[in-house]
Amino acid sequence: MEFKRLLAGLGFGGAAVRTVLREGEVRPGGVLAGTVHVEGGEVDLHIDEVTVGLQARAEMDKGEVEWDIELQLKHERVKGALELAEGAVVDVPFELELPWETPLTRYRGKPIRGMGVGLYTQLHVSAAVDPEDLDPVPVAPLASHTAVLDAAEAAGLPLRRARLERGSVPGMEQRLPFYQQLCFGSPESGVDVDMVFVTGEHACQVAAERRDGHGSPWQGSVDHADPAPGAAELSAWLESAARP
Repeated sequence: MEFKRLLAGLGFGGAAVRTVLREGEVRPGGVLAGTVHVEGGEVDLHIDEVTVGLQARAEMDKGEVEWDIELQLKHERVKGALELAEGAVVDVPFELELPWETPLTRYRGKPIRGMGVGLYTQLHVSAAVDPEDLDPVPVAPLASHTAVLDAAEAAGLPLRRARLERGSVPGMEQRLPFYQQLCFGSPESGVDVDMVFVTGEHACQVAAERRDGHGSPWQGSVDHADPAPGAAELSAWLESAARP
């Protein structure tokens, strides 16, 4: 996967950045690896540093007002000062370790509606401003996530959309100041279920409840290495919750 953009801002002299990712998809807790190709423009350029990072889009609401904000997942310096000669090309390899709580953006090869995670590459140059253009990064589920999503599908509650919400979930250990909420249901069933994912090194913590408040909520964990036991418990709750 490759992304290229010209640095048209004052102070860059027509330089360009081309970012090539090694893999088409990544997973929470994995590594996003690639190479930043910095291409010189019409003048020699002194670059203070090169940084890369990940951002996710989150929804905020206050009463009846909703808006989107960008939340930073990761930010790292991948290259210190360098001299970029006119027309020269400098390659900067990088490996960005993804947080375990990186939100999912794909399921069964299809985009999850409402979700977006992007990579940004920045050249830091004195007296110049490099805008942060986000390049989409597909984040696929771990085995634990897939088991949960499959269980919901089997119960007749297909995944409709997802969102990020800022805050914390009672009873769950979080490292990031937001969490992923997934919405399931169909017009035919008339039942909507909301689920929260908070992923750690060994398991995905899950909290599920019907949106109409009917019945008791479910909270537990599904292991990455052996998702079957936790997914079976959740499946039984989903089968009951799916009844109108």
